Amino acid sequence: MKRTDKIRDLLDRMSDVIECQENKHRQSKWGKKFVNGTRRLVVAPSPGRVPYTLFLGPTYWNRRIGLDIRRYYTDPWYFLEFYLKTALEHYWNFEDDTFYTNVIPIHLGVTLEAGLFGTDIKYVSDKDPWVGQGSSVRVKTLEDIKLLPICDFFKNSHMQFVHHFYEVIRQILDQYDAFEVRFPDWFRSSFPLALELRGFESLLVETSDNKELVHALMQYITDYRIRWSKERRKYTGEEVDIRLGSDEITHPTVSPLMYEELILPYVLQLYKLTNRISYFHSCGNLTFLTEVIAKIPRIDVFHVSPVTDLGRVLQVFHGRPTTFQIWLHPVSDILFATRKRMKRVLKEISSTCRELGPVDYSIVSGHIQPMMELDKEDKQIRTWLDVCKEMFD
Repeated sequence: MKRTDKIRDLLDRMSDVIECQENKHRQSKWGKKFVNGTRRLVVAPSPGRVPYTLFLGPTYWNRRIGLDIRRYYTDPWYFLEFYLKTALEHYWNFEDDTFYTNVIPIHLGVTLEAGLFGTDIKYVSDKDPWVGQGSSVRVKTLEDIKLLPICDFFKNSHMQFVHHFYEVIRQILDQYDAFEVRFPDWFRSSFPLALELRGFESLLVETSDNKELVHALMQYITDYRIRWSKERRKYTGEEVDIRLGSDEITHPTVSPLMYEELILPYVLQLYKLTNRISYFHSCGNLTFLTEVIAKIPRIDVFHVSPVTDLGRVLQVFHGRPTTFQIWLHPVSDILFATRKRMKRVLKEISSTCRELGPVDYSIVSGHIQPMMELDKEDKQIRTWLDVCKEMFD
């Protein structure tokens, strides 16, 4: 089958899913404003509803349907084909509250932001891309920061690749009035990028010994993102949307004082672009950082990792219109959990939210990756979905 015919067939099948009653039922559990067009990231669940979703990453689909992860992130035709294939496989095999729209967002993993600064990205067929070990260290002195590239939304070599990726998919979808593609957006926050540009251990030492360099590097990255976001707005016509992917922000690596002095000022500069942070994400432990993070005046969706104390988060954010995206530990809470444990974990979450609420929240499985034989893994996933259905539907 020709690739154009293959894409046409997948889009036709996707259209059927989008228009079916089950997809509309799932979508009714979520608010009307979507951060990322489709799938997990939404502003809020509908009042009184608790949606639950699976996060099945590329490594899962690599094993299940042979997704070549290297090609997925580098070949726009392949990306579109397998975005649709994985969406259809997810819909037909797992009854969670993931829903689908006619917007296809391009997500390039860690490669978007890192690539802007000339960082070496490592691609392999069966793992998510990552930043090359040591290759990202570009800054050792204040003078080095002056040599870093200025923001150029079009001529930056990595942005040329991003534009090509987007344009190929846009031209394909232009033949189908029912679908559109969303240009990639910035996700990672300034601090993780500073760690890459200076080196993890070196930057952490300098948060005590050379704060001038840390401030200068954070300011450079923040200025770059502000200009990039404004250029994206001009190019796409979409409003600026500030999300903060901050997995490297975790206690005790980052202390409350360190966050307030070296990170928060630059978050607040980004906040001023839209007077909101639409999504704050960290898989780290934010238990002792929650109070200082809450100095951000408005956070629409706050990610609560399985190592963060949910009760403390709800107490700190009490009375604020923040929605909580509560992630489970995919290994201990799902893949290697008994049904009894699955139910207990969900009951504890529900009880905490009820006692310290009312709050709007959703449940996410955490990043499911290959851990056992596929049939056993899928059986555990379906058991967890059954428990969710019993509790929240």
